[in-house]
Amino acid sequence: MSPVQQKTTQGARAAAFPVLLVSLFLIFSALFEVLPGMRATRPQLVLGVIGLFFLFTTGQAIRVVLTPVGKSLLVFTAWFVVCIPFAIWRGGSFGILINLWYKTVLMFVLTAGLLSTVPQAKKLFHAIGYAVGLMAVIALVKRTYLLGRLTLPDTRYGNSNDLAVTLLVGLTFLGYSFIRGTQRDKAFAMVLSCPVLLALAKTGSRAALLGAGMLCVFGFLQASNKNRIRMAASASLILIVLAVVVPSNLKQRYFTLFKSSEQERHGQKITKEEAQEYDAATGSAEGRLRLLKDSLIITFQHPLFGVGPGNFVVEQNNLAIARGELGMWHVTHNTYTQVSSEMGIPGLILYVMFLYQTFKVLTSIVRSEQPGEVWRDLRALALSLRAAIVVLATVAFFDSFPYVPDVPIMAGLAVALGYIAQKQRAADGVMSTSKAIPGPLPEPALPPAWTRQFLTR
Repeated sequence: MSPVQQKTTQGARAAAFPVLLVSLFLIFSALFEVLPGMRATRPQLVLGVIGLFFLFTTGQAIRVVLTPVGKSLLVFTAWFVVCIPFAIWRGGSFGILINLWYKTVLMFVLTAGLLSTVPQAKKLFHAIGYAVGLMAVIALVKRTYLLGRLTLPDTRYGNSNDLAVTLLVGLTFLGYSFIRGTQRDKAFAMVLSCPVLLALAKTGSRAALLGAGMLCVFGFLQASNKNRIRMAASASLILIVLAVVVPSNLKQRYFTLFKSSEQERHGQKITKEEAQEYDAATGSAEGRLRLLKDSLIITFQHPLFGVGPGNFVVEQNNLAIARGELGMWHVTHNTYTQVSSEMGIPGLILYVMFLYQTFKVLTSIVRSEQPGEVWRDLRALALSLRAAIVVLATVAFFDSFPYVPDVPIMAGLAVALGYIAQKQRAADGVMSTSKAIPGPLPEPALPPAWTRQFLTR
């Protein structure tokens, strides 16, 4: 690619970056779903079309797909399509493909392709953190509870567990703003962390509780000794405050993570309502175990192609009825066994490989030792994003979200950071191959003639 074409391509990507910024802010804040009339304008579709135009005219879409992470996602998508003809309900699987998965893949491509500089990455990380903070405020103001658990109805966060996962991921981005941001960024991060933590506690998600524990452990291991003391003190204070403000029914729910429904209550004076809340929570925990067993049974009954994307609920319903139970079309509450039961063991292997390639890119940046402010920013960005991936990979054992855009968006950010690090390494003139960012990105083919003519006008 000639210098003129490189300059033109960089200019086009810079012009398209606001499209990505607005898109991710709308997704993580749920504004396009909450504001009256916003959904009818289909802002995601409009922004996606604009973003794709810039990607294809610059050839960046090809570059993104040919990265190791992009290839993993592409192969996973191909297997998704292969599994549809073997699905027990092909219409349901096809519906997942055209209504959800293609949008998820689109967000990965847009995120990986439209982010090209460290200053852009910093703006985007701040924006995602602020967006999640805004969503937490909206959820707390609307005060919609289902079985005592906070939800955000009529959005993709209508399930309390889904809301909790995104709130937890948002904390990692707010953490970046607090650590590496300006004084204004630090102030915003501190203020917005309060509603995020409160909303997270009120979701009653035990999966998110485990994810929060993993986030604390991960942050503790990465922090200096001085910061570890601060983290321990802050975590203790937060737990005390949340213990005061969280309703009793949710406390009972969290306690069932460590208790059995057969636990004796000798000497305990509890009300009838408290007993019902406890039994409902433990029943949910035991139900999850039953669903996990069912997902493994279905996996081994359909080890190659599974029962089809989105069809676990159908097959599990059949299993429950066969046992004489009331079928309720439950999800697995485990992302990994959902993939294995719906897309077979090959699908699970491909999904895990996708996560591994994403983690690998970020780890290589975190372990880089090049000096300079740019590299310090890159390492901080990669470390925060890696924390988000660790949280998602942990919560995935207790919640079902294989087809939603959260993980692919994080993967797209990782690809973009890997590309930025590769360019910075070239600019620094570092030729060592021992610490090279994995997955060199090949030069894309030249855009079509009409595109080059358009871009060079």
